[in-house]
Amino acid sequence: MNGRSWLYQVCVALTIGAALGSSTVFPAPNAQGLETFIGGCVQTAANPPLRLRGGEGQPVNTAPEPFLLCTDLDDTLVGDKDALANFNAIWEELKPQGCKLVYNTGRSLVDYEELRKSWDLLEPDLFIGGCGSQMYQFKDGQPVPVAEWMERLKDGWSKELVVSLLHDSPRLAERYGKFSEKRESQGNDYMFSVRLPHKDIPLDQVKEDFMKVLVKGGREKGLAVQICAASVAYTAGSTVTNSAGSADPRCVFLDVLPVAAGKGKANVFARSSILSVPAARCIVAGDSGNDVPMFKSGEGERGIVVGNAKPELVDVIEKEKHVYASARNAAGIIEGLRHFGVLQTSVSGINHWNH
Repeated sequence: MNGRSWLYQVCVALTIGAALGSSTVFPAPNAQGLETFIGGCVQTAANPPLRLRGGEGQPVNTAPEPFLLCTDLDDTLVGDKDALANFNAIWEELKPQGCKLVYNTGRSLVDYEELRKSWDLLEPDLFIGGCGSQMYQFKDGQPVPVAEWMERLKDGWSKELVVSLLHDSPRLAERYGKFSEKRESQGNDYMFSVRLPHKDIPLDQVKEDFMKVLVKGGREKGLAVQICAASVAYTAGSTVTNSAGSADPRCVFLDVLPVAAGKGKANVFARSSILSVPAARCIVAGDSGNDVPMFKSGEGERGIVVGNAKPELVDVIEKEKHVYASARNAAGIIEGLRHFGVLQTSVSGINHWNH
């Protein structure tokens, strides 16, 4: 069989394969070097037979093995609509390959639903809200609380006591002024979140000031809590909105949570107890201080810090273990997934073959 007659069979096979809507396998002549005229250029292939995949020139995104992506939303996955659309298209290819997607956000489920509609977010395999104080799986598109996780949050927690101690503290009132509960945590029995005015006080000091009040007034009553904090800057490119109407575009979000909650602990529980994914195949992504627990769970997860991340996260990550992307938002996540080798992209069509 000469090269031209083989090429004719290739063209026939491609035509039939396209009509059948399936990949096509065809034999090749016994030759060490096989020259085929494809798309106006000559290519040489060895070790036939060859298998054609997909449409000509289309990108194919694959995962060498299934993995879990646990990502924050605001200013991480969300923030750039073009980048998010690209991420969504990639994930639609990865999901059938067994990859799992978890949203791990400070937003409540109600706030997430608002964001989902305006940003065309994919439905995740699991939703973690309120910095680990909520957890939902989805059944036929409907959120179902994870009862085992919610039961864990009860030990040492009293929202009523937390609110009373913080509001009655002269020290906090003097230093931070009057503060009230954020809308995001209203109706959440396992979270008390406040918006504090920007001051030149390190985040660690802010958390310490609030924790001292809670420990002093709550120890004898069995109160056991943790505090997360994140600095916020209201900008045109951020999905975090200035609902308080403050003139200062900067502020601090401070969250008081049950000691069993938190983004890091919630991710570990979801990964190991629900999704059955080992830590070595888990990637986390974030941009701010309340994402730190995901990067410091001690379980071995690798992390992606997006290019627009704040110093409160960038400065504390283990540089040899995690990656600091140059791209922002969802584009930074894609960059990080490729860096870790869990996402590979090739081009399908007649110039893409498996031996």
